[in-house]
Amino acid sequence: MPPRSSPPKAVFIDLDDTMISAYAKVHEHWTEVLHEHAHHLEDQAVPDVRDAIMEASRVFWSDPARHRHGRLNIELTITNIIQDGLSQVGLKQDRLAHHLGDHFAAHRERKMHLFPGVHETLDALRAAGIGLAVVTNGPARSQRPKLTRFELADRFDHVLIEEEFGAGKPEPAVYEHLLATFDVDPSEAWMVGDHLEWEVAAPQRHGITGIWCNVHGHNVPDHHAHVAPDHVINGLEELLALLGLDPSDEKA
Repeated sequence: MPPRSSPPKAVFIDLDDTMISAYAKVHEHWTEVLHEHAHHLEDQAVPDVRDAIMEASRVFWSDPARHRHGRLNIELTITNIIQDGLSQVGLKQDRLAHHLGDHFAAHRERKMHLFPGVHETLDALRAAGIGLAVVTNGPARSQRPKLTRFELADRFDHVLIEEEFGAGKPEPAVYEHLLATFDVDPSEAWMVGDHLEWEVAAPQRHGITGIWCNVHGHNVPDHHAHVAPDHVINGLEELLALLGLDPSDEKA
């Protein structure tokens, strides 16, 4: 068991691929969707189309400015990415891009699920008197329903959604706002999430403890090799071990 840490007064927690499985299995999702719609792909093999779309996606999301704009216009962004991918294999059908985008979004929505132990962990943290904020990038129309669907909204003292707030991770305004909202010093706050820049490096620059939640067991990518998390956990429930808490300690 890892050594216990001094308890924070506030913990800020990412949503997607930290509390719910959302975007990490995109390769699997595209394979399944394209097999279901292989009759639309003319003579192109599913793996070739999938790889072209995923490469177009990688290129698009690799640019931070494009990333911020794109995630706030996610439906249009996905359609444009699919169009770029299809064009790489000689398929230039706008209607097909829209069709695949709709089915991909619906497929991913069906596959989303809450990770084990999330509710119990949040309830134990609140019972211990720790303030909680969920901090998520993207538009409210996609993020708010997730908080309701997975019974998360009422477990947090504060909800920060990029579109509603007007800034998103890793912008300094996000972390400054969270510290002010909970009236805590940076040394009294933890940030937890799966993104090494947004939930580890950026909050660390503000003096906040950065905890990498590596639920999917990813290797550290080369471009984040310089990032040194204060702690690494394999699931949110491991926060309790860091603090010496037990989920059964939650108040009635």
